Amino acid sequence: MFGFGKKGVTDQEMWTLAIRVGVAMTAEEEVSRKVVGQDRATDFINRECKALRLRPTDEQTQYVRSGAQALTGTELTRLLMKRWLLDKRVSITQKDVADASRIIDASVQEFLKVDSERLFMETMAGVSSLSGTERATVAYGVAFSWKAFNVNFKSVENFKRQPLSVKAKFLEGLQKMQVKMAEEGDTGVSLGISLTTMFVVACMDGDGGLINRMSDQLEPLNREGFRLLV
Repeated sequence: MFGFGKKGVTDQEMWTLAIRVGVAMTAEEEVSRKVVGQDRATDFINRECKALRLRPTDEQTQYVRSGAQALTGTELTRLLMKRWLLDKRVSITQKDVADASRIIDASVQEFLKVDSERLFMETMAGVSSLSGTERATVAYGVAFSWKAFNVNFKSVENFKRQPLSVKAKFLEGLQKMQVKMAEEGDTGVSLGISLTTMFVVACMDGDGGLINRMSDQLEPLNREGFRLLV
């Protein structure tokens, strides 16, 4: 994007960018009475990166864009816009970051919102009717993707404590893996990965009861698949 600095920014810098861009987009929409388009959003991101001398990666830029869009037009960005005008300076507190995090989390959950438990249980019911060999390939997919989860996060509690960008990146990786297996004809493995993906989405939502019920259903498949991994 620009020639200064090393490419890549910290989580704190990503929050700063997302909030500043969200406020700029809010101001633009209030004046124009039109939704800010993708090209204009890119202009705002470039402007803020230049002002702060930051060079986010392409992936980080996507997270900033998504975060800014979720924040645009919210009470938070309107309050910040007024505060910055009154103070004649840009200031972002930890409370502002926490409020932005809650807004973006809620936006992601709304986007992902499906009847997760019903879909999960229907898929599990289909798995239970499979033959031994077919079931084994599904179990392998569960164990393979569950191992990736454990390598990255060790536990569900640790996963829940991670920044949204980290959780979203892992979920994206699972989905890509699932598509790749399906394209290669490994439909059973792909199905197993999809079960783990549904579990990860439930972890993002934070419903403890749903997480436990899904975990109870997945554990036998995970044990079965683990024997095939070693």
